[in-house]
Amino acid sequence: TLLANDLSPDGRWASYRHNYESGMDTLFVKNVADGRKYSFPKASQGRFASTDSYAFISESGMLCVLKMESAQTLEIQKV
Repeated sequence: TLLANDLSPDGRWASYRHNYESGMDTLFVKNVADGRKYSFPKASQGRFASTDSYAFISESGMLCVLKMESAQTLEIQKV
């Protein structure tokens, strides 16, 4: 199943997820203009934190913040 998840405040980025019967769900963040795409297997609860960052919970339960323009992901433990 393909599900829409969230849209960035400026409308440049969209997030969606693929849910599979196997439970191997994947969260995606995609630039709607140029097609850049990031994928996060077994991630959940994704939300845009601002026009350039996306926060989600990783498979291991850590809070992660993706900086979309630089493709860097910050992992925050013990949240």
